[in-house]
Parts: sequence; structure tokens; C-alpha cells
Amino acid sequence: TLDISSTSTWYADTDYDGHGDSAVTVQACEKPVDFVALDDDCDDAASDVYPGAVELCNGIDDDCDSATSEDSRVTLRDGVTGDWSEITSTFTGAVTADSEGTIEVCGGTWNVNVDVQADINIRGYNDPVLNGGGTGPVLSMTTDGVHAIAQNLTMTGGVGTSTMAAGEGFATAGGAVSCNADASVELQSVNLMNNQADIGGAIASDGCDVDLAKVSILGNDSTAAGAIYINNGDLRWAEGTLGPSATPGVTSIQLGQTGESSAMVHGILVSNHTGTAIEIGPYGALTASGDVASSNGFFDNGTALSIATGGSFRSLGSIFGDLSTGENTVDIDAADTGSIAVDGS
Repeated sequence: TLDISSTSTWYADTDYDGHGDSAVTVQACEKPVDFVALDDDCDDAASDVYPGAVELCNGIDDDCDSATSEDSRVTLRDGVTGDWSEITSTFTGAVTADSEGTIEVCGGTWNVNVDVQADINIRGYNDPVLNGGGTGPVLSMTTDGVHAIAQNLTMTGGVGTSTMAAGEGFATAGGAVSCNADASVELQSVNLMNNQADIGGAIASDGCDVDLAKVSILGNDSTAAGAIYINNGDLRWAEGTLGPSATPGVTSIQLGQTGESSAMVHGILVSNHTGTAIEIGPYGALTASGDVASSNGFFDNGTALSIATGGSFRSLGSIFGDLSTGENTVDIDAADTGSIAVDGS
């Protein structure tokens, strides 16, 4: 006969996190396969959820403790091991991102200047704000071959420190994002506002490719290129808003001043610039598409485009509004050797 007094209760561990489901048990003298002695798992179908796990900003009770709050928390997922760790206390001031991974920022305002030295994804939840604190760019990149992504957040309070445009007479460049490397940066659902540099108040790139999706740029300040400066690189921008710079009359985007650069923009609302909205330099090429009937295109600008000798522009669709008012003009260098092609208005 079986002496049941010598058996133990074992709990199913279907997600292999070492914590079992209290509702699924067996009695056995020895531990069965896929069963454990602990019965404290609150979700036995998720291996990242168990008592003592890192609480993430995902709306899930990761550590099985309802008293743990997700608010104002920063976590890091190691890109090699996949392990999560909490970095809330160190995500402040000068932060070096020198290993591949994902940083999740849950709400709040964070005074931080991130130096990107490896592939990194900074992902926001609950509308966090990254504030450069007036001490440097929010995001800076000087390492070749790396790719940075920022999603669902606001960048503000950044101040350019790079000297990438020193040859053009500017001491600093890139208030929110400064990329002076053969690298790439991608912003998705990001607001860039109230950043400052001598050139490229929001974004400055020399050698870096920049991809924007659903990005709003407004109220950044600089002597030139109040919003974006692109040189020796490419800009891709799909959906978003380019509002005026903090200083009236400052050109918002400069493209290809001294090195070959191209830009493709689609579905962007460009409006209310007392100066030039986009300046295409001698090494720049811009393709723009949109539809003024859908409120994307160029509206209420002093000069919509300025095209230098050697620069080129092509529009796909009806992207120029307000032409009858004498505003929103296209200024082409009298000695232009580039090209312009317009489909629609």
C-alpha cells in the first residue's frame, strides 16, 4: 500500500519560471516533471510574471504584488540575455547607453542626456518627458554603426553641444537629437519642443540617417535651421507637424549645405513660418508628397521652399496651399543648375 503521509503537493509550472499554479496540483513523493514546490505564480502562462520579477510599464502585475506601482519607473532589457533590470535611480543626468537593449520609461519627467554607443530603443509609456536640463542634447550619437529608436515620448530642454557645423560658423548643433556619426536614428510618435542650439534646434545630423514617423516639431530655437539640420545623410518623415521656430524668421529645415543629402517627406503639415520653411542647399534633394485638401502640405509660410544652385525638388500631389495670397512662395536661385518638378499645385 501507498503511504500518502510521505507525499508532497506539487504545483504546475507551465511557463518554467520556478513558480507554480496553486489551482493545478498533484500529490507525489518526488517532484514530477513541469511541477514545482512553490504555489505563488499569479500568471502561469507568462514566464516574465512571478513574485520578485521586475515590474514593467505594461499594465501587467509582473511581480505578483498589486502594491507595486508602475508609475515613474525606468527598466532596461538586456539585448543579449533578454533579462530585465530596474534603472530608475540611475536614469538621470549623463547616461551612457553602451550595450544593446531596450529602455522603457513609464510616465514622469526625466532630466537626462543619453549618449548612445550601442543599438538602443527608448520606449515611452504614459507620455514621459525627457528633459535635457539645459546641459546637453537629450540624445547624442558619435559612434559609427549604431541605431537608436525613441518612441512615444517628448524631448524638451535639450541644448546642442556638438561642433559638427563648426565649419559653417556654428558652435553647437542638435538640441534634442545630435548625431555626428555614420549611424541612424528613428523617432516614432515623438514631440520635439523648446530645445536650443546654434543650428538644428531640434535635430542636427552630419553623416546620420534620420527617420521620423508621427513627429511634431514646434518652438525650438536656433540661429539657423530652427527644427532640423541634415548634412551628409538622409531624412525620411512620414506624418507629423513642422511648426515655427521660437525665433521668428529662422529657416526651419536646412538640407545638404556642404554634403550630399536627400529628404522624402509625406503627409507633413508645414505652416506659419515667417521665414523659409525648408532650405534646399547645393547638395540637397527633396521629394515631398501630400494633399492640401487633407490638411497636409505647405500653408501660411513666408517662403515655403528656398532652392540653392545645385539643389533639387520634386512634389508629388497638391502640397502648396495659399498660393493666391502671395505667400508660400518657392524661391529658386537665379543661377540654379538643379531641378524642380511639381505635380499638382
